[in-house]
Amino acid sequence: AEGKASSDRPRRHIHNCRVALERLQSAGVPLLDSCGRIITADDLAGGYQEKVVSLLWNIMLHLQVRMP
Repeated sequence: AEGKASSDRPRRHIHNCRVALERLQSAGVPLLDSCGRIITADDLAGGYQEKVVSLLWNIMLHLQVRMP
């Protein structure tokens, strides 16, 4: 039973990343990295640092309070 749970982990991780990206996109957070490439669930689940940092930066910019 443990072997099956372990084999499902990467698939669940990608699914969770996909759900998070969908929510961020619906909130208006851009899902593009600094080179204009789409950030995917596979990128996040795979630990691609450049894509993860780009997404975090996009989230921070989106949440930034705009001064009048």
